[in-house]
Amino acid sequence: MACILATLAAGSARVLKMATVLMLAVLALGGVLLMTRWLYLKWRRPNRQSAGFSLENLEELYASGRISQEEFRRLRRVVMDLRLNPTADKNKTLSSGIAEFDDGTEGVADG
Repeated sequence: MACILATLAAGSARVLKMATVLMLAVLALGGVLLMTRWLYLKWRRPNRQSAGFSLENLEELYASGRISQEEFRRLRRVVMDLRLNPTADKNKTLSSGIAEFDDGTEGVADG
């Protein structure tokens, strides 16, 4: 009887050791998966500072004559809307609501 109990105790210790190793492996894998997900979402999320163009770039394009005054006004409105309202609708078109916006460039000559 004592021999059977000793065998069961030794087997239980082995099972306990294997279960502990398995739990540690699952935790490590979960950590790797969470880190991979975080890096993927960080890579996918656009950075507002480097996403396309800034107001300064836009002014340079307009001053060099590469975009027209109308294009400058539309794009400036988009840039200003992103700066003032970071949660702005991402599906908004460039031509929405241009008539109501005064950007102060009415007297500026083209070219």
